[in-house]
Amino acid sequence: MKVSIVILCVYAFTRGLLFADDPAASLWETYQAHLDEAEMEEELALTRLGRQYGDQLDLLFDQAREAADFEAARAVYEERNRFREEKAVEIADAELPSLRHLQTVYLDSAFQIQRDRARKVVRLTAQMNQALANLERQLTSENRIEEALSVRESREELTTSDRYLRDRKLAAMRERFPPPADTEGIWHVLRPRSFQSRMNASAEIGEDGVLFVSKESGVDQYQLEFVTTLPRVTAIRLDALADERLPNGGPGNSPSGNFVLNRFRLFVEKGENDWEEVDFARAEAGFSQENWAVGGAIEDDDRSGWAVHPRGGRDHHAIFFLADPLRLPPGTRLQLRMLHRYPSGEHWLAKFRISITDAADPLAEENGVNP
Repeated sequence: MKVSIVILCVYAFTRGLLFADDPAASLWETYQAHLDEAEMEEELALTRLGRQYGDQLDLLFDQAREAADFEAARAVYEERNRFREEKAVEIADAELPSLRHLQTVYLDSAFQIQRDRARKVVRLTAQMNQALANLERQLTSENRIEEALSVRESREELTTSDRYLRDRKLAAMRERFPPPADTEGIWHVLRPRSFQSRMNASAEIGEDGVLFVSKESGVDQYQLEFVTTLPRVTAIRLDALADERLPNGGPGNSPSGNFVLNRFRLFVEKGENDWEEVDFARAEAGFSQENWAVGGAIEDDDRSGWAVHPRGGRDHHAIFFLADPLRLPPGTRLQLRMLHRYPSGEHWLAKFRISITDAADPLAEENGVNP
């Protein structure tokens, strides 16, 4: 990191400290090496992110051209050329929804990379400042006042430089770029484009992606279709939501508010009306009823499934982890099939929401832990 303050401080130490074995010089060498490492990590991460963003722009451009959508193709073409020429984090606005989404994902990811680097620099600077303070006390105790004053001046310059103050402000930020309306943390909420039911149930679909299903009774399978511009999918989340309109507050329609989700299956469109099922590696839930663990919903056995008795009247969630990440061109259609076949015909999920993520470790990142 080419920081003028570091050069000035190194010069101050080499000129001001008279002892041959200079501990300050060793401190600065270590500090500088860590700063250089932080900058190199940021540069590599941004380069990798930029390459991924460029690849997605290429896919989006090809898709628009094949669909003869010349207005969309032109918008993507201009963005791709601008990005390649300027290699800047700032991105011009665009009308194309899928391009806007890609821009938001890129901006947010770039900001997180820069913020992580700034936090590392702030931590290193605090450690360096403490080490210099210890050295100042030692020099003062040895009556080497001139050298102690030189260390103090360097400490003050270290923590008042414009670059450090900018890094400290950046490190403290939590949300520099506002998340899109359809995003909650690492989860991108999907609003269904269509909902079908074997029992002709109807579903209210809110702007927030929440579905409220109404029907008489009977075993049923819901079929939902979504369109996503997220370039990669690693997991899908099901939020089962309580509601006072349901028996015992839901989120299911049984008298206790329970539900039994026997099968949870995800499909990705490979061609015109050609769907390929996506394999799940495992599933985890905030709570599962005894003998009705959420993992049963992804087993090839319709007699198992996920239920939440006796905790009716509460929100619940489950995360279904894909066996392998899906890499998708923007605008890819996804289909979800949710089977309810409990014999009573009452245990169906009535209020819920679906989200996806591209996080490598959703549980860790959801809790703010670096995997």
